[in-house]
Amino acid sequence: MKFLKAFNFAVSVGTFAFLPFKVGATVHFTGNEWTGRNGAEDVFAVNREPASCNPVPYHSTEAAIEAVWDYNAREKSNYLQMLTGEKENWDLVVEQNLSKAQSHINAGCFKPEYQPSSDHGWKTVQLPRSWTSQGFDFSIYTNVDQPWQSRYDGNVPVPQAPTNYNPVGIYRKKFTLKSSMRQPGRRIYLEFDGVESAYYVYINGEAVGYSEDTFSPHRFDVTDLLLNDGVNTLAVQVHKFCDGTWFEDQDMIYDGGIFRDVFLVSAPEVQIRDYTVRTDLDNSFTSSTLEISMDIRNLSGASKNSWSVTAEAYDEAGNNILNGSSTRLDRLNSGRDGNSVIKTTVKSPKLWSAETPNIYALVLKLIDDSGNVQEILSSQLGFRKIGFTRAEVDWAYRLTTNRWQPITINGKRLLIKGVNRHDSDRFYGRAVPQKTLRE
Repeated sequence: MKFLKAFNFAVSVGTFAFLPFKVGATVHFTGNEWTGRNGAEDVFAVNREPASCNPVPYHSTEAAIEAVWDYNAREKSNYLQMLTGEKENWDLVVEQNLSKAQSHINAGCFKPEYQPSSDHGWKTVQLPRSWTSQGFDFSIYTNVDQPWQSRYDGNVPVPQAPTNYNPVGIYRKKFTLKSSMRQPGRRIYLEFDGVESAYYVYINGEAVGYSEDTFSPHRFDVTDLLLNDGVNTLAVQVHKFCDGTWFEDQDMIYDGGIFRDVFLVSAPEVQIRDYTVRTDLDNSFTSSTLEISMDIRNLSGASKNSWSVTAEAYDEAGNNILNGSSTRLDRLNSGRDGNSVIKTTVKSPKLWSAETPNIYALVLKLIDDSGNVQEILSSQLGFRKIGFTRAEVDWAYRLTTNRWQPITINGKRLLIKGVNRHDSDRFYGRAVPQKTLRE
């Protein structure tokens, strides 16, 4: 599938085109996706999964709840396999531009049999980490101008990407699927949580997909390209700049590379692809509606009848405050998406605020017609209500609001203290370690 981007920002939301991609079909790249030339300015993804909350399935309710209280506990899921971390080695080489990187590509660097060599500039690295912190390239700080304009490619027109100075990094990673990921009737997705700024993905020498957007997570269905038994080879070609960099223009430091986690997720063929949670406290802040809207996808070869979804919400003491909240799915046609909603009222919830950040562990369970739990998801759930004065304008867009109320959370005035934060670390680039964040 290809996603199209609109450079007229005023109409970009909701106006992109979606071209369906058939699971298992061959992916082809033009090689110009990142350039902003010859129609490529309309493409920001190839064969990428539609945007979602990117849920992680769990093998038990207990594991799902634990992952809410401890973010790192998600790695205990039977259906998640990390490819980054201190014990995970990758191979990396970075060249000044695509022309100079072409020698590695021509030598077959995306193929499993290729052997990276330090004689050709390759290094063994651990991720996530910007490549500027690993002995490649250099960081660029800029405010108003694009990062390449002042010294390198000053005449590049909007929306094209530079070609003279536009570092290209090629990553390689070997891995073997753990047994729990390989169960029949499941799809395996490869997720990148942050890559600066455009990249092509290959599995075992075969094209998987392409994506832009530095700071958003992206998923690709790689089920049909993986070896269930044996060693798999992941290769990623990253461009530091692309036509999307014009959208990301900020007063910040530009680095490059894979700066957030990369991992595999295994989900059942019938799955909760996405969900949205909405809470609405009453004016006394003692009761709240809770609405959970779910996009449920059936990738199996048969229609499913009489499935259901249940919702549970646990406090830290292990009490479920949503007893009996569920919805029935009468029919899920093969190859189609369906939507279902759970709506209930929660009495006297513990409220979330910066001073008392009370949360619950929301657990969703997808149950088949025989009563078997097929999928378990979880996320943090908080109850809060934000109040503010809405700005009003007249026909000429002149401001007509003349009385402003302070911003409130749960009826209490909010005092905002903060800074303009960008992820930046002197040793890791954009990949700020958890220890540093806590400090």
